[in-house]
Amino acid sequence: MTTPGSPKRRIPSALEKATRGERSIHPALVPGINVADTGAKFPTNKIVFAVALTFSLAVFIWAVVSPTGINEVGTTMQGWVVENFAWFFGALVVAIAIFMFVIGLAPTGRIPLGPDDSEPDYSTTSWISMLFAAGLGIGLIFYDPMEPLIHYITPPPGSSLEAESSGLVTQAIAQAILHQASLAWPIYALVGGSIAYASYRRGRLPLISSLFEPVFPGGNNRVPGRIIDTFAVLVTLFGTATSLGIGALQIQTGTSIVTGRDVSGDTFLIIAITILTVIFIFSAVSGVKKGIRMLSNANMVLVVGLTVFALLAGPTVFLLDLVPATLLTFFDGLPAMLTVYPSEGEAEKVFLQSWTTLLWAWWISWSPFVGMFIAKISRGRTIREFVIVVALVPSGISMIWFIIFGGSTIWQHRYGEGLEIRAPVRT
Repeated sequence: MTTPGSPKRRIPSALEKATRGERSIHPALVPGINVADTGAKFPTNKIVFAVALTFSLAVFIWAVVSPTGINEVGTTMQGWVVENFAWFFGALVVAIAIFMFVIGLAPTGRIPLGPDDSEPDYSTTSWISMLFAAGLGIGLIFYDPMEPLIHYITPPPGSSLEAESSGLVTQAIAQAILHQASLAWPIYALVGGSIAYASYRRGRLPLISSLFEPVFPGGNNRVPGRIIDTFAVLVTLFGTATSLGIGALQIQTGTSIVTGRDVSGDTFLIIAITILTVIFIFSAVSGVKKGIRMLSNANMVLVVGLTVFALLAGPTVFLLDLVPATLLTFFDGLPAMLTVYPSEGEAEKVFLQSWTTLLWAWWISWSPFVGMFIAKISRGRTIREFVIVVALVPSGISMIWFIIFGGSTIWQHRYGEGLEIRAPVRT
């Protein structure tokens, strides 16, 4: 018989306290317990589901009844946030990047995201493919050719170079890399690593509210935890809906250009969104180990194939010259790009509202969804391996992609017949 004070009882008790966030065991000394081994059940929270569904339907009805009204309110709110909190978003993304590399390179980096004897669920190649596919997809195809050209035609604030000048080429691509292919990944790493550590090392439920367990003990079933989870659902929903809409518009515009036929209209968009939804459902139902891994590996093959094709079929030497030149411009100009603030003038405020601050907010809105997926596929990795790969590898691949495709677009605009930006631009 085990008495309450016996050693056998004290060990499970200590683990239970560690799982709940109590500081009876130092985090580095916790032997690790997977949430799957705790016997915990986590069915759909009906309250969170009902509140998120009600709010989403209300916004949907508002958009249908008064699209102009919701656009005006959204634009006003966006402008207010940029004017008053651009500094916060800028400081936040920089702080997140610094924090992730500190914990990754410090002794804490040796802690595995799982029990001490856990092994990774996926090969490194499949893991990187799924990371890349989860974090960036439509953004690469949609904004990679377009955003560098926009900044080339209209120089970003702080640039002393003339529009469409040769010296502006690398600066325009570097600005796009800042927005699309750099600081988004530390944000994903923070959320994904936190969920993986909490669920696979501390035995907590895989919910955003579990990250606040030390602050709100038992928060999963309390009001603060439900508010956090509801908010996570909403930001994920609206962030995903934006990307899905961008993808459908891109398919519509591309089809019109390739076929020479006008396919504008809601019918085509509905068909495109339906096809994208079917593919999503297929991958989700098939599971991570089958459908999602298969699509991610195929996606990586297509990315490499398209990149090699664009490099060899385009201005090869020009693009190869751009690789080191753009990377040097990016790192050299990073402080200047991060210190543009709305109080400088109207041009800076509009630029931040249309690009930098909007994109920081967009990546943060994506982080619960992407972070949850990254946590799922990263079980068994050490914190150091997780941080280095998640923060640097997909970002490095994206940088090369932006240089090659963004450089090709600028080349065609300069030396070809000129390109027309037909895709909708953020306003």
